[in-house]
Amino acid sequence: MSSFLPKKPIHQGVIQAKAFLLDTETIGEAEVRNRALALWQPGTQIYQVGHNILVDLPQLRKTVCATAPGLPLVEVDRRLIGFPVAAGEPAKQEWPLGAVVWLEGNSLRVERFSGEQLVDPALWLDVAGFTAAGTATLGAPPAKPKLVAEEAPFDPRQKFTGVPPEDPERAAIIAELLKAGRPAAAPRPAAAPPPASTGDSLGGMFETVTNSISDMVSSWFGGGSGGGGKSGESWFDRISGQFQRLTQKVVMATRLSQYIGQKQAEYLSNLMNMFEEGNLDDALRHAIPLNNLPDSLKTVPSYETNFQPRPNLSINPARNSSASSINLGNDTFSYLRKLYRAAFDRLVAQGKIEEAAFVLAELLLENEEAVAFLERHGKLQLAAEMAEARHLAPGLVVRQWFIAGDIQRAIAIARRTGAFADAILRLERTDRAAAEKLRLLWAGVQAEAGDFALAVETIWPIDSARKLAEAWIEQGIAVGGVGGAQMLVRKLELLPETFPAVRPQVLAMLAAEDKETVFQRQTLTERLTGGEGSTAKRTLARAAVRTVARDATNGFLHLTNETLDRYTQFTNDPVLRADLPKLPRQDAPVTLDRLREPMRYDFDTSDAGNLAVSDAALLPDGSLLVALGEAGLRRLSRKGKLLRHYDLPADTLVLSDVGNRALAIARRGPANRLTRLDLHSGKAEDWCDAEFHSWAGSFDGSLWFVGYREDVLAIDATARRFESIWRVPEIGTALSISRSAKKLAIVTGKEEWNHGGELELWNYAFPHLTLRNRDRTNPYAFGCHDRLVNVSPDGYVADLGFSPVGSDTFQNLWLRLWFCRTKEQSRELATDVCTPCGLEISDHWIALAAKTIRGVEIRLFDLSEIRLRASWILAGASAAHISFRNQMCCCTDDRGRVVLVDVQTGDLLRNERITV
Repeated sequence: MSSFLPKKPIHQGVIQAKAFLLDTETIGEAEVRNRALALWQPGTQIYQVGHNILVDLPQLRKTVCATAPGLPLVEVDRRLIGFPVAAGEPAKQEWPLGAVVWLEGNSLRVERFSGEQLVDPALWLDVAGFTAAGTATLGAPPAKPKLVAEEAPFDPRQKFTGVPPEDPERAAIIAELLKAGRPAAAPRPAAAPPPASTGDSLGGMFETVTNSISDMVSSWFGGGSGGGGKSGESWFDRISGQFQRLTQKVVMATRLSQYIGQKQAEYLSNLMNMFEEGNLDDALRHAIPLNNLPDSLKTVPSYETNFQPRPNLSINPARNSSASSINLGNDTFSYLRKLYRAAFDRLVAQGKIEEAAFVLAELLLENEEAVAFLERHGKLQLAAEMAEARHLAPGLVVRQWFIAGDIQRAIAIARRTGAFADAILRLERTDRAAAEKLRLLWAGVQAEAGDFALAVETIWPIDSARKLAEAWIEQGIAVGGVGGAQMLVRKLELLPETFPAVRPQVLAMLAAEDKETVFQRQTLTERLTGGEGSTAKRTLARAAVRTVARDATNGFLHLTNETLDRYTQFTNDPVLRADLPKLPRQDAPVTLDRLREPMRYDFDTSDAGNLAVSDAALLPDGSLLVALGEAGLRRLSRKGKLLRHYDLPADTLVLSDVGNRALAIARRGPANRLTRLDLHSGKAEDWCDAEFHSWAGSFDGSLWFVGYREDVLAIDATARRFESIWRVPEIGTALSISRSAKKLAIVTGKEEWNHGGELELWNYAFPHLTLRNRDRTNPYAFGCHDRLVNVSPDGYVADLGFSPVGSDTFQNLWLRLWFCRTKEQSRELATDVCTPCGLEISDHWIALAAKTIRGVEIRLFDLSEIRLRASWILAGASAAHISFRNQMCCCTDDRGRVVLVDVQTGDLLRNERITV
């Protein structure tokens, strides 16, 4: 209540109303709801203020007060007032901001309203008696991702002809062996050594007997010789060798019994006999891969325990072995390896190529050797399948599929793993023509993705493709921006004869004097003064050095005298060196994170357009791509002039790293309509309607990562259909996906994630998409509702949640930042009359969009301290979109505003208003 009484109790005549107050006690609740719904439009907010309903409109409405549906309210100094006021009256009465003020009877009412009082008008609509009518789409159903080039299972027994099926007992024996090789549940207590087992006794006994027999035979028949053996082999050698093998088998059998049990020992002993006797068909049926043996069999100690000193150092030429040992140093593992290797040699000699490859790959685990062996014998398809299934080096896998003739699969795997270069190097060692063909295909993939600079570098070594390379150079230059500047210099380096054509283009780029293109001019200077010098480069470098010196003097560029001297020395121009003055001392540029007070911008309600903007992106040439929802797309010049209109719906933009390709997404319920844009040629293609729920905000021009149900997929953005070439299955709902040129980060949640449950972070590294880290955060201790989650490419997660006090109200708003469990911090944010509606995070910044009484407020926090560094008010807005792109924070709203802020300096780079 207040003692102040206005001169007039209500507004009169025609006014610009911002809201209406409807009294339920006067006209009844049903009529209030009908009138509020009649006033409703997208962006309208409805509040419960005492027994009144406040309808806050997204924009001003011309209203005749006498016929208004309720008490009309006018916005004055961030207050909604129901009567005319003189200048300064609200300030004198100290009415709080975000309040509604009206005269009720003879009393003045002043009530604050906030997000806690919001009313959902959808709850007023009783649809309990409605019956949904069955419908069927008239168009094609949304496309589901189709996984292509998926890794196929590779069972060597099924793939290699001639290999017999496994023995029924083999699987059970392998399971028992693996079980025996696992560590015990609890460590054995330290105690005295146990008594010798039967195996130990037998081993020692046979070792003693063998040594005695060896000594006796040596003393009796040391000089004898016999026939029937190898050339030069004595009778003693044959007898001694037989004793050694017999003793080794006995000792090995007893040792095996000691380590793994009687049944498994008998199985292995029989297996060895099969290989020794040459019964390879049965041996391959029973054979056990070396990796299925327990570790204890790989480290069995030597069986030799009774060492005797030599009586003298004289040499007996008739003896080939020591009288004091029988050479039983080979353990079970190495003995089996020798048997398998001998079987391989025997199968090769018999011409049984696939059986031999089976021994290499399945038993000896020599996968690379098996692939090379199959290739030498013309089994190219098998070699490629094995290389992929055994997860060999990606470059090797690509090479094998390429020489096997499945070029499409080879390209898909190379794109997924980034193994083009490795595969080309491997191919060049054996087939230079095939390597050139793969190089051409790689360059084509790069050009199709819009990365013309890399495509030129890839294809240039092929003399016959120089014309195509020259065409790509021109397309790269046409893209503009920093990349276009680099391509200009590269054209001059590769094609020196084009200097007359390059010179005016370089000078035109240097002639610009605006701050927005300063990095373009600096990049041009860096490239001109780097690498090998030429007359043409030095000529253009002189003009470039003068330009960057001018930019540094104007304060557009932070440049040291040492860097300027380096540029000048490259030009080899003493006159330029004499003319250029020393730069004044430049302080380090002031950045947002060094400001004592947050930087603030305020865009008034009247400072707006009349078209809702859902997203925007700054392109390399300085033009602006604007998404207008169902109104399509616009491309605007630096000065705001319309360059092109695309009559295709677009709510969200996904820009390529180079900036000359884009995807436009229009939401259609559970599905999304996709459009592909070639921003260089201006071509737009209606791609497909596809089903997915989350996506990365950028792509490399070729691969785009999306969340589909509980999978994450890499979509081929150049394919005709909605196809995937990589998948992580069943990891939970992907809440946020973010990527850079080197990293991919995914945050997933289970069903309870929106009520305070834990989140899971997956970090991958390019080019091979290797999982580097996987970690979970702790659930909220207090429970949570309406949670917002976003992740940066480096894997920093911004997690915004409400802590409830009652069933319908919220007291605290917590922003939690975490990077793995070891790095976590939380900050309570002020929730005064605000409702968060957007959250974005980069590797250095966090941006939060919140609805307030005035509109939408954007708050920018640094990542290190979660401290507010900048904020700007979009007055009158009810919806806004924020995104980080290339060190810029881009903000758009439903009032036609496009605001681009440099997150390093806080400078306002673009401030556009979009109108019909």
